[in-house]
Amino acid sequence: VSQIQMFTYVFYMEFTDLQKTFVHGGGMIATALASLSVVKLIKRFDKKALAYLGIAISMFGGLFLFALFSGGLVARDAVWMVAGNEVPIAVILFGIGQALWWGGTGIVVPTSVSMIADDSAAHYAESGQLKDGSYSAIFGFILKLGSAVGLLITGWLVDWAGIISQAESQTLEAINRIAAATFLSGPAVMILALLVVSRYPLNRAFMTEIDSQNQKKD
Repeated sequence: VSQIQMFTYVFYMEFTDLQKTFVHGGGMIATALASLSVVKLIKRFDKKALAYLGIAISMFGGLFLFALFSGGLVARDAVWMVAGNEVPIAVILFGIGQALWWGGTGIVVPTSVSMIADDSAAHYAESGQLKDGSYSAIFGFILKLGSAVGLLITGWLVDWAGIISQAESQTLEAINRIAAATFLSGPAVMILALLVVSRYPLNRAFMTEIDSQNQKKD
């Protein structure tokens, strides 16, 4: 998403530099605020439920953008006239959709990482073997592998859309395709995340018991 959305900014939405800053900066701020909210939310909800919430928000953001723009509900250059001034409503709606997508990831990522730590703690309680290093090594490997696969898929999507390298303009078909790919690739990844999270077996009550056992061992 972060790679192909740049093509959407430039060729599909034709953002000005200020508009790019507004939309992209809004996404980063949403991610940061959502990540900070996890500190409090995780005290009220099981991690599995919290991950579901983040996935739902993220998917809604992508599908919201797809319905509005690829679905033709809002023109890419739509504006509202307010007191004689043009308000770029298309830019604002795009920014909201982007913020929802990235805000959802801001919940999912730290929550899922903490799930790995819980699994390591559960393994320690059951076996007496502390394998934090092994879990960290596997996590690091998967993170790098995921980045590599993501870049590979990005290349395929750009090629499929028909984006021409270093061209100052693109065909209408190409920009429509790359925009649809931007809006839908995020929800597609979140569906995979949903399948993985649904198999997470731990909950708050179980982890409270595990923590108590581990403290006794220590």
